[in-house]
Amino acid sequence: MLALLTEPREKESGGTVKRKAGAGEGNRTPVVSLGSFCSTIELHPHLVSTIVLEISQIISGFEKFYSRAFSHMASTAYVQELSKLTSTSDLMSSIALVYFSPTGNTKKAVSSIGELPCVTVKTFDITGNVEVPETDLSGFDFVVFGAPVYAGRIPACSVDRFKKMKGSGTPCALVLTYGNRAYEDAPRELGDIAEANGFRIKGVATMASQHTYGQIQLGRPNKDDIAELQEFYFHMLAKAEEPETVIPPGNYPYKVVETKAKFKPTTNGNCLACGMCIRDCPVGAIEEDIKTVNDNCIGCMRCVKNCPMKAKSVVADAFSDFEKLLSERLKNRKENEFFV
Repeated sequence: MLALLTEPREKESGGTVKRKAGAGEGNRTPVVSLGSFCSTIELHPHLVSTIVLEISQIISGFEKFYSRAFSHMASTAYVQELSKLTSTSDLMSSIALVYFSPTGNTKKAVSSIGELPCVTVKTFDITGNVEVPETDLSGFDFVVFGAPVYAGRIPACSVDRFKKMKGSGTPCALVLTYGNRAYEDAPRELGDIAEANGFRIKGVATMASQHTYGQIQLGRPNKDDIAELQEFYFHMLAKAEEPETVIPPGNYPYKVVETKAKFKPTTNGNCLACGMCIRDCPVGAIEEDIKTVNDNCIGCMRCVKNCPMKAKSVVADAFSDFEKLLSERLKNRKENEFFV
């Protein structure tokens, strides 16, 4: 069952929410525009009359899935929640997905909302080393922001990119993926950016995921993690218009971390000089000769993971020792947490 965590709130005069510091620790049609920056997936809606007549069938068809999400409620209560999404005049929720995801964990987690019924999803992938334009997201019904956690913070290179996203009282959720150690101040940091840019935070999900290094929680987020996350998304959409907001966990000032990579990838003889690693590097750290990796490297290992020839790797005894130590230290599974 999805564990929903709530944060205490204090009310000021006039009913506004006073912020408190959190504690640490049918078919799909892809349409690509703005280079690789933005894409759209539309789940084509049925005719309004057809949907209205078939609401009971929709509820029945998804009963097993949603009963897990609302197992803490009476069955009539979660039917009412589902009806909120299937009986509105628009019938579809337009959702913007904004994520920084070098190795794909965050993308996988954030994109799973597109599998819910009655949503239209538009994706803003801010991972690549391209100029992210200022983007108005106020026209969307809901926004999901996603980022990985690097040493308890969101990646430094992603901060200015997230700041380009603008809302106007727009409801949003935050999804943080972390390598089974700790998410620390990352939710608070991403939340502060979102709030400063006009978004209302309706919930936060912290997802234990496969670590970039070592053999840690391989395959996560897995299908069970995604099922929990989809329950969270459904809950967020049902509550999107309600005034309450959530305080992300974390502290301010944020913890101080080293942003430069301790270990850098090297290139072996399998390289075909296709240039994929140069194009894909989030910070432009790979030089034109492909072999040279400059000091911009953040150690995300995107080039290692994505190279089709397995030509990128980290070859160093110190790195092997580090991976073994980290794998042993983080071998015990951590559970996902949801703040709503």
